[in-house]
Amino acid sequence: MKILIVAATEKELNNLYKDLNVDFLVTGIGQTFTTYKLTTKLFNHKYDYIYNIGIAGSFNKNIKIGDVVQVTSDRIADLGSENDSSFTNIFDKKLENKDQYPFINGVLYNKNVFTDCKQVSAITVNYAHGNTNTINYIRNQYSVDIESMEGASVFYICLNFKIPFYQIRCISNYVQKRSASKWNIDLAIKNLHQYIIKKIKYDQS
Repeated sequence: MKILIVAATEKELNNLYKDLNVDFLVTGIGQTFTTYKLTTKLFNHKYDYIYNIGIAGSFNKNIKIGDVVQVTSDRIADLGSENDSSFTNIFDKKLENKDQYPFINGVLYNKNVFTDCKQVSAITVNYAHGNTNTINYIRNQYSVDIESMEGASVFYICLNFKIPFYQIRCISNYVQKRSASKWNIDLAIKNLHQYIIKKIKYDQS
């Protein structure tokens, strides 16, 4: 079984290189870099499964910092147009068909589900939110659990290439007015790696 693990940064892979006999891809942060790097990789290599892993911020206070979650739905949150204090995404403006494959009502879904971690909904953004007004807007507009900066790109690519995939994140912080002292990136990466090693090395052996 050939597996590719995709992460935005080296730090999110860290010690996995020595623990797992799989392929790795560091894309860089954000949708543009992820789309280019992953698409290029898939034109030259075939995989049975792709894991998109990394840390994430949570809107949902019922999810604890350090919790490992699986994203089963994702969407691009900030592609559209702004009019004073309001924002309209490209689907609501009918610039793109919200039900054009692989979208369903503007959302990307993954039917491959693990039962041993919490399943969450996500948005993918071009900047991590830290303003109270925009955070409240996102909560009201999308009602999602977490945000990342790459997830929807991996969903879109894997669904189009028809490659089974998983997006596994570990919560490093809550989405709120930025306060780095409340973040715990080291714990998030540690817990993320423990889960990924168990899932790939043992569950799929």
